[in-house]
Amino acid sequence: MLTKKENLKNDVKGSKTAKTATSSADSCCQSKAATKTYAPQSNSQSQEFPTEKKAPTKTRITIKYDAGYPNQLYIRGQGANLSWDKGQPLTNVKADEWIWETDAYFNQCEFKILLNDKMYETGDNHQLNPGASLLYKPHFS
Repeated sequence: MLTKKENLKNDVKGSKTAKTATSSADSCCQSKAATKTYAPQSNSQSQEFPTEKKAPTKTRITIKYDAGYPNQLYIRGQGANLSWDKGQPLTNVKADEWIWETDAYFNQCEFKILLNDKMYETGDNHQLNPGASLLYKPHFS
């Protein structure tokens, strides 16, 4: 046997909302008629909103400097997976062009370029923002 609540649910299936009042027979026991609102029930999964995922942004430094064969340029710093203790080699793409890039997440980064991971370029450290592309020519003493 179905209860009054279950009967009510069966009656309102498929409708968006339904308001019901208690029957006159039940009203003798209650001073005020009860009103209930039912939301439609669905077998489908609740709608999920896709979370926007951003593709990693590449940060790139292009150095214009002819280091001469067999010399190599390196980068050291802090942030963006760089270290002041050990340099990372730059990729030589032309006789006078070197590239370093990363898709690592960072807030702040400072760096310097080294010749053969031994001789620092002259001047102050360079600041780098995530997703930036920087082009410059270092000077060595």
